[in-house]
Amino acid sequence: MTTITIITTVLNNKDLILDSINCIKNQSYKNIQHIIIDGGSTDGTYELLINCKNNNYNFDLIQKKTTIYEAINIGIRNSVGEVIGILHSDDVYQNDNVIQKIIEEININKYDAVYGNLYYVSSENKKIRNWISGPFTNFKIETGWMPPHPTLFIKKKFYDVTGLYNEKFEISADYDHILKIFKQDKIKIGYIDEHLVRMRIGGKSNKSFSSIKRKMQEDYIILKKYSNLPLIILLLKNLRKLQQFWR
Repeated sequence: MTTITIITTVLNNKDLILDSINCIKNQSYKNIQHIIIDGGSTDGTYELLINCKNNNYNFDLIQKKTTIYEAINIGIRNSVGEVIGILHSDDVYQNDNVIQKIIEEININKYDAVYGNLYYVSSENKKIRNWISGPFTNFKIETGWMPPHPTLFIKKKFYDVTGLYNEKFEISADYDHILKIFKQDKIKIGYIDEHLVRMRIGGKSNKSFSSIKRKMQEDYIILKKYSNLPLIILLLKNLRKLQQFWR
């Protein structure tokens, strides 16, 4: 039976972390290793997590002051699953069968990575944006497309090929890593045309103008590594987001 590792990073989010925990705890597929990395919470989040462990929720808890991508890398290093997914403490899976669907798609179709669609939602769980990914093509990724990071599940063996997340990036290391993964010649990627994750608006990449500016700067640095037209690709990447508001 395939083991899947879900990595959750958290910092001072005691009001929402239980939603993420429960959505994993309630999955119909049970062979899950859940790793939670607390980055040094001071609002009672860590104590809440300890209480969850004491109440028989079996997960791996690590507390260390880190950045978000340092925390993800810690999770990857401590993972035992053949497949790895990342679900942050603001986010939840769309339903209780998401992980079952992921495992079936990977095992039946021999995929190395799979991804799906995502809803951005408000704090009241109202849908704000509808991110329909569409099937992967080389042309799309060369013109600024990327799949929603929380919907992406990758076989662990590919981290041995591409390495871990680049910790010099504060916001865009996921984009950098996705480009590295999706540009592998022998990787087989599957698209699940279903909404897999509900992601709350207000994450680090879009919570302020300075964060948006920093993200665009990091995206540009990343695109310079992969494209001769980084400014054009950056523009296309951001224009792609507009359609999410009208779907």
